[in-house]
Amino acid sequence: MVEVCVARLEITVMPQFEPDFPSLLHGLHASEYHAIDAMSASRLKVLEKGTPAHLTHELANPSDSEDFVLGRALHAWVLERNTFNHEFAICPQVDRRTTEGKRVYADFVSASENKTVLTTAQAEIVEAMGKGVMANADAYLFTHLLAGQSEVSAFANIDSVKAKARFDRIVHLDGEDVIVDVKTTRDRATREEFENSIWRYGYGVQANLYLQMARAVGLNPRHFVFVVVEKKAPYLTAVYRMSDTVVEMFATRVQEAVNLYKRYLATPEAGYDGITEIGVPSWALRKLENTEIGELNNV
Repeated sequence: MVEVCVARLEITVMPQFEPDFPSLLHGLHASEYHAIDAMSASRLKVLEKGTPAHLTHELANPSDSEDFVLGRALHAWVLERNTFNHEFAICPQVDRRTTEGKRVYADFVSASENKTVLTTAQAEIVEAMGKGVMANADAYLFTHLLAGQSEVSAFANIDSVKAKARFDRIVHLDGEDVIVDVKTTRDRATREEFENSIWRYGYGVQANLYLQMARAVGLNPRHFVFVVVEKKAPYLTAVYRMSDTVVEMFATRVQEAVNLYKRYLATPEAGYDGITEIGVPSWALRKLENTEIGELNNV
């Protein structure tokens, strides 16, 4: 019987250093970036759906889910292939009951120390998604052909709060900078599906915050482009430029989220406060208002 090893998810916390605010850093390792204590789009996302106590818990108990690992692996495969080979290892399918199988596996374990280990199935998904990105001419243009830099870290003050952002890629086009963000989706990468994702997963907040950060560090950002690849066959990729009008409309929501972050800084253990009147979602309220007697079982 061939034994398949379980993926090993490495979470490395690098020694923390304090970057200049503002500053734009190239070549900063992802672990170093994540170790820097500053406001970020991911932290704002937690606060929008929870409380300061939830964010405090998440920061104290970092996790590396399988979806997050596959996302990191895809970014490396597409944007920094050398990084992929250096930081990820693919577990060999060997029969560890045999002498040869034990030897091959032992050599693999030794060689993959401090790397994130992917199963063969996971590696195949990452490669299929990566090839899906490469097969899309527009995606390939933004991830490879246009001049630019990948995995760029920005640090700046937003409304007097230290903030950070990590751009998947910044490309230079006609004297302006375009922020490129690679996303995976369990849904199909249609316009309708991804517009829902922009709202549901806070991508609009991220886009607005990233454009603010880019301006704060001296860039001349013009557009925010999503490269969206499906997680399932046929692993198609779509490219979307977020509407300039819509991304600016998220400024109010970003400011509200920044205010939540300020509350977190002041009271990091704060949870739910007081007694709040509650009802039902607006769509359910409309159903209640329009329901006739005898129809409640269908609501």
